[in-house]
Amino acid sequence: MFEQLNREIREPANKSHPRGAKKIVGDEGVFRIRVGTYRILYSLENNKQTLLIVNIDKRSRIYKR
Repeated sequence: MFEQLNREIREPANKSHPRGAKKIVGDEGVFRIRVGTYRILYSLENNKQTLLIVNIDKRSRIYKR
């Protein structure tokens, strides 16, 4: 699973939004990528030059705040 998560994290670094990325409602500029039962929340900063990983966790826990 680590390799799959690692591969998916690198994809937004190469493109602004990879296929399957969805905007998170209520969080300005935060997107999610689904990787099996995990979700990667990220945003692009500094005019899309910096990838900021907001959170990585299982779907059952990631949206609880």
